Amino acid sequence: PEASVFMALLSSVSSSVATAYAVQYQTRKTVALGMYTVIEHPPGTKKSYILDIGMEPYSRAIGEHNKKVRGKLREAQEGDGSMYPHLRTAFNIATDATSAAMDKRLSDSSEGRFVIASAEQSAFMSLFPEAGTFSSNNELILKGFAGEYVAGMRGGRNAYEGTAQGSITLVAQTGSAKRV
Repeated sequence: PEASVFMALLSSVSSSVATAYAVQYQTRKTVALGMYTVIEHPPGTKKSYILDIGMEPYSRAIGEHNKKVRGKLREAQEGDGSMYPHLRTAFNIATDATSAAMDKRLSDSSEGRFVIASAEQSAFMSLFPEAGTFSSNNELILKGFAGEYVAGMRGGRNAYEGTAQGSITLVAQTGSAKRV
């Protein structure tokens, strides 16, 4: 259907823009730009293909950025290490939206901005777990919509601490919006 294809592409572009730009007040507080989109698309209509078309430019650009950052970090390790101490990779697209995965990925990134783009039910179940199912909480994702402060406490693992802002584009089957 043309309307859901257009919405998926528009949401993909908007997700990319939301993670590339941030508005900041003089107090250094950022303006929340979270955009969560759930698009219903009938079964067997190439949801993943549509999503890949929309997210590919962002994924390619972030991949190139991260490659340059890793090269500079290797260069710094070979030297005295003081040349680029502030460089960190940017968050590329994730499909695993569990809090453990998000916490780990954000702790390795330069900022608290994340993008989740999926056409899979597994991401949907991670974002909106049903009561009584095995899943961690989705507090980081919920706070990412409003641009709130998050302090992950994960013993023995990296955890993200800072302001989280996110974009989610989920192309799911009919009935998804009702569940949300």
